[in-house]
Amino acid sequence: MSCLKFVRVLLFLQNFIFWIIGLVLIGIASYILLAKDLSVQLQFLEGTHLICYVCIGVGVVLFVIGLIGCCGAFKEIKCLLIVYASILVLLLLVEITAGFYIGHQYDQFVSYMAKAWYHLDETTINTIQSQFKCCGFNASEEYKGDEPSSCYDPTTSVLYDSSCYSKLVRVVADNISVSTSIGAFIGALEVCGVIFTAYILYKKRSRNQTKVVPLKNPDRRTAWETA
Repeated sequence: MSCLKFVRVLLFLQNFIFWIIGLVLIGIASYILLAKDLSVQLQFLEGTHLICYVCIGVGVVLFVIGLIGCCGAFKEIKCLLIVYASILVLLLLVEITAGFYIGHQYDQFVSYMAKAWYHLDETTINTIQSQFKCCGFNASEEYKGDEPSSCYDPTTSVLYDSSCYSKLVRVVADNISVSTSIGAFIGALEVCGVIFTAYILYKKRSRNQTKVVPLKNPDRRTAWETA
């Protein structure tokens, strides 16, 4: 197998993974939106319509990227490969910008998280409070003595004294290494995709610029020269 074919296979497999992940995200998010009764593992996401719509959007983007990349790698279609590489570069820039923004604008990010909390429906908030054993975004005093049942321990009926903000921040901090590793892996895949695409385009251009012309000597039928 030539180097070009090997790179094409790698690019195809990489985008096939993107395509599958996109389908999975679309399928799970659609199931959560449409299902009447969720399994125990997915009850945490019950009522999180905004998150589901975001997952569907991300899934559609990955599905389209994977489809363009697979077709471009399989057929060596120049326009598809250029579009694919451009999308990957754009995504890389967006991810890097978002990472720096979140890192340097942490306080503003917290305010956005608070706004998102107060736009969640009651079912989602109750599910989060039950799962994380917390009450209110900042404190249980937000309910002014009218706390829902999700703010109480179902066994002891004791009011949770932790805020959901502190619990969510702790979850993010505990999983920061995992999130960073996942982000780095995705970024590496995107960089590899750009490099593979550039290599395929380079080889395709070199091949098109090279013309093989037969020698005029009829007795030397196996002799060729490159113009």
